[in-house]
Amino acid sequence: MIPGHKQTREEATANLAENWANASHERRTRALVNAGPITLAKVDATAARAEAGLPAKGMPMPDHAIRDRSDPRIPAWASKVAERMSLFDAAQMAVTFTWTADDVIRHVAADLGSDARTVQLVARLGNVNDMTAFADTSGVGRVLHAHVSWQPHPLLIATVALPANN
Repeated sequence: MIPGHKQTREEATANLAENWANASHERRTRALVNAGPITLAKVDATAARAEAGLPAKGMPMPDHAIRDRSDPRIPAWASKVAERMSLFDAAQMAVTFTWTADDVIRHVAADLGSDARTVQLVARLGNVNDMTAFADTSGVGRVLHAHVSWQPHPLLIATVALPANN
């Protein structure tokens, strides 16, 4: 990657496919867990379509039964999705991530490329508690990718690699 160059969607998807191919099942599961339940629902739906050889037409409906990032059902769900996608090639990965935002693709690719334990931090901009917790955690780790989302309200989102002793 060229320093200062923001990857296009195609470059990010190619990087994601390469990192996915090189990652273990554990790292794939971790990346999907960190992506969050709404992204996981979208990936799950389109992965099933890609696996069946179907085009990714229409927006898959997220499973709104699981919305909280701390829901204990998410790791098992992510593991099943990672297993389904274990042999996906670059074209199938592109289809699977059709309905996700470019920055989500970059977060997952960065997460897959990290050997360290990772966490995705989400902080509401202007919320002192969120921003303090964000600064504390990201200060001890290494930020792999970060972006600001304006929907539905301003959020700072970062994938952070944590040191081994954390």
